[in-house]
Amino acid sequence: MQNLLNERNVRENEKKKFLKGRIFYVREHLKSALKQKKKSKPLEKILLWTERDLIQELLQEKSDILAKKAIVWDIKSFKTRIGWKEEQITQLHCKYWLNMVVDNLNSFIDFCAIHGFIPLIDKIEIEWKDVSEVKDLYTFFSFALFNNDPIVTNILANEIKKLEESTQDASKQILDYIEKFSSYIVSTYPYLYWSLWQKENSTWSLSENIFEEVALRIENQLRDKLWIESSYIKPAWYDEDILKKTDMNFIFKRTPNHPYLFIPTQFTIAAGDSELRKEENIEDYLIWALINKDSECPSNFIVLSVNWEFKTKIEDIKWEKKMTRDYTEWKENPQKRENWIWKQFPLYINTLDTKIIQPAEVIDVALHLLYKKYDFKYKDNETYLKMMPKDRFLDARAHWEINGIQIDKIEVKWGETVPVKNRNTRRPWLIKHKFPIYYEWEFMWTIVVYALKQQHHQRKQGVNK
Repeated sequence: MQNLLNERNVRENEKKKFLKGRIFYVREHLKSALKQKKKSKPLEKILLWTERDLIQELLQEKSDILAKKAIVWDIKSFKTRIGWKEEQITQLHCKYWLNMVVDNLNSFIDFCAIHGFIPLIDKIEIEWKDVSEVKDLYTFFSFALFNNDPIVTNILANEIKKLEESTQDASKQILDYIEKFSSYIVSTYPYLYWSLWQKENSTWSLSENIFEEVALRIENQLRDKLWIESSYIKPAWYDEDILKKTDMNFIFKRTPNHPYLFIPTQFTIAAGDSELRKEENIEDYLIWALINKDSECPSNFIVLSVNWEFKTKIEDIKWEKKMTRDYTEWKENPQKRENWIWKQFPLYINTLDTKIIQPAEVIDVALHLLYKKYDFKYKDNETYLKMMPKDRFLDARAHWEINGIQIDKIEVKWGETVPVKNRNTRRPWLIKHKFPIYYEWEFMWTIVVYALKQQHHQRKQGVNK
């Protein structure tokens, strides 16, 4: 019995060593946020541990946050024949709290960013063999996982050439996965959620996350069916939210020859007077915090208002509590997430009635149609101010759908372009473009685009922050 226990302990310690590296790596960069809550491990339980039990125990050792929000996956790279050609395929096989295989790492990281999930690597397999069993591969990838310095990245690119030729293609792809994983953990995650996860703890964050999921789900269709070169909606960093009135960023490139636009965006489910106050607050911020202080100004600033069925229900306190509770349970109950089996990401919006999120989808499609149709610039001449439609379908010739939304039925009624006066007469004004959006004669709410005058000393707006 004692020999069995000793053998089991050695085996589990080897597993711990490999996995703990990844958990330690994450913890080092989030140590201000992760509260350590050590748990005792009863001896009688050790013999019953499965690999999954071990992973859960290790996560719980580090913090409750990791236990609830970590998504642990194996990287698997293998050759397969596609048609007449043999190709190298690299996938994420989620083994803890998502029951799925991920082929698109970038979309998976976006999904994690929206909801505050923390991706961790457990094992790396090449041609179905664990690299921990191959000494040169194990040391190579361990080095990659524990270093995120650009100089080290260049070294690793050269080191790949020293590996066996049969593993070089797989190692290149896996190294790319590790670099993106490290960038998210080190650079993105702490700035998105800050040290105390402030951005998660409100109803407004819930509505923003739902909209961001809607955008993530239809972004490929938008690009393909509207013939747009590039388009993304990404959650803003915490300090952008607090200091710059920015909930998310809209990144748009109309054609291959056009520049990228990086546009701060405020999202609201406010309606009526609340919506007008929101716009006034944004206008005050743009004028007094940016224009009048000679701060660097974006070329545009967007305010998206969605008065969806969710807004109607959010006013019901009981329903609000249920919605918030359901969403919190979905985010923090790994077992519940794992029981879902989907071909695509188990998005939270999949749990909602399609009628609730349809206005959000319409607003997102309308936003892309507007930026495809117009250049929003700071122009205060009469011709420009009268160019906006008063009652017009955004694309009456587009007889196709995006996720069930018929493009040719999206309509702008009584759009307007007006100057917003700056009380400092020596400074530029704002140009405000306001679009009430309708779909099948039902009001979906509004899109407001502010154009700001660009000063000569300001550098051009780009996607690099």
